[in-house]
Amino acid sequence: MFKTILMMTALHLSLAEPIQAQTIGDAQMAFNKKDYGTALQLYQPFAEAGDSIAQHRMALMYFNGLGRPKDFQQSLYWFTKAADNGLLTANYNIGLHYANGYGVAVDLAKALSYYLKDAEKGLASAQSNLGQMYENGLGTEIDIAKALYWTRKAAEQGLAAAQHNLSTFYINGKGVEKNLEQAAIWASKAAQQGEAKAQNNLGNFYADGIGFAKDDTQAFNWFSKSADQGFIDAQSNLASFYELGRGVNKNISQAILWHRRALQQGSVVSMHRLAAIYLDGRAGQKDLPQAFDLFSRAANAGYPPSQTNLATMYARGEGVKSDIVKAYFWFTLAAEKNDAQAIESLAIAEKLITKKQRAEAQVLLSNSKKVN
Repeated sequence: MFKTILMMTALHLSLAEPIQAQTIGDAQMAFNKKDYGTALQLYQPFAEAGDSIAQHRMALMYFNGLGRPKDFQQSLYWFTKAADNGLLTANYNIGLHYANGYGVAVDLAKALSYYLKDAEKGLASAQSNLGQMYENGLGTEIDIAKALYWTRKAAEQGLAAAQHNLSTFYINGKGVEKNLEQAAIWASKAAQQGEAKAQNNLGNFYADGIGFAKDDTQAFNWFSKSADQGFIDAQSNLASFYELGRGVNKNISQAILWHRRALQQGSVVSMHRLAAIYLDGRAGQKDLPQAFDLFSRAANAGYPPSQTNLATMYARGEGVKSDIVKAYFWFTLAAEKNDAQAIESLAIAEKLITKKQRAEAQVLLSNSKKVN
């Protein structure tokens, strides 16, 4: 649910023979050399003597499996010791244990209470997680005012995830007056730090001329950065820019590549646009079976433009046997979602369909609504 800001590469090293440290610096030196087995032993006497830094390092090593297998109960024990000694971030990490069920049963109310302790001390990550919990009613009642307050606190400290979330508050007018210019400003701050969702949103702002002068090249660049991180919406947007030649030379091969990457993650939009490419023959030649398959999948997922195109294929007998009943069925579903082309086509279909065929289509419609 929530990620720790203190994750490290998990390395498993066997424990060395007991070693006595003259100072905690010896333990730190072993830790820096990634000799975690030795570091764990050297930190332990200092941790047991109440040194909060040593306790925190012990917790981190148990949490990440450094020097020995992961042990969330031990990491929770040592984070608790460090928190009792007033170490900032320790309460936050305890909150992560309760939020994600690391070594304990999930308890979101407890997670919230621990996040609050470090949030009040100014820890941006705790503030950001607290904002998400208030926004979504996790461990507490939904409280948008508190969500906005804590999200803004974290964003103002420069935390990219919080800056992105604050941008979405302005986009949606959630707890604050809708302000796309402010949304663009905060999205830009987060995007420049590598936040993938913010990079995609910033691309949309440049594409639509919101908060900035319309700039397809900038939009393309930000979609590219986000897509390279695997963000599905950006992959679909990038594919569309290649497809249409916006901010880059038109390149159908690249469009297909990025649509397919988005499709692998379940993008219905890319499923639809890829089907259209195969239908029109823009990949070199028409591939009606591929187009029919992709439109069918997107239509069954409830995407109105695909429902309309699938209906059209049934009406024309493209890639499938002509079937006015199924055409009427799919036009109706899309028209019910206010797809303009479907509404127009349905009016034409009404003039062509027989009473018997209409009755068959109504059965299909009735059955589809029972399933949904």
